[in-house]
Amino acid sequence: MDGIIYSGLVAVGFAVYENVFYLEFASDAENIARAITGPLVHIVFASLWGYPIGVAILDRKPLLRPVAFGLGAAAFVHGIYDFC
Repeated sequence: MDGIIYSGLVAVGFAVYENVFYLEFASDAENIARAITGPLVHIVFASLWGYPIGVAILDRKPLLRPVAFGLGAAAFVHGIYDFC
């Protein structure tokens, strides 16, 4: 659970940072939609990364595979979000 919470907090910061760069390129409606959905979906994306890390830490397993899998899954879903 800690991994999900910590990664979710980092994700909110990343969402704010990312949305600042979209302000000048997107329309007002797109910016409002990103402001509403951005922090929430980034928390979900980061949970895809934080959960496997938390499980690996609790099971005392190496972190390389869960980090790679979780980060890859989060990046893939984030790419779909940005595409839409």
